[in-house]
Amino acid sequence: MVIAHLGIAQDEVLQVLSVAKREGIDTIFDPSLAVHLDVSIYENVTHLIMNETETVLLSSGRTGELVGLAACAEAADYFLQWGVQNVVITLAGRGAYYATNAGKRGLVEAERGKPSRVYDIFHREQNVIRGKRES
Repeated sequence: MVIAHLGIAQDEVLQVLSVAKREGIDTIFDPSLAVHLDVSIYENVTHLIMNETETVLLSSGRTGELVGLAACAEAADYFLQWGVQNVVITLAGRGAYYATNAGKRGLVEAERGKPSRVYDIFHREQNVIRGKRES
């Protein structure tokens, strides 16, 4: 598994993700420090994990929040159409929205009284995507 973010130059991230895809290695890409991205980066991403602000900026070029599941679905579809396999959008205290290129999608609500933990949600999503049940 390769984990990448925009803490290094975008062309270097693209190169790493491209090599990982060519070698059959799954990738997690967190576009924190969101800036305009060349859409060619997305075809190399297995799992795209981003927050609301990054999602809106990268999918529409605007700033703001995602209001409702329809807005989450529309944003996720933008990334799926460019080749991302799995999209996870963290929604702070509301939880996380996920969508896959296999057509699975939904909202995993945050546990009340606990802070949102994206990677806990990500692992829960992976179990949903793979059809596993939580014990």
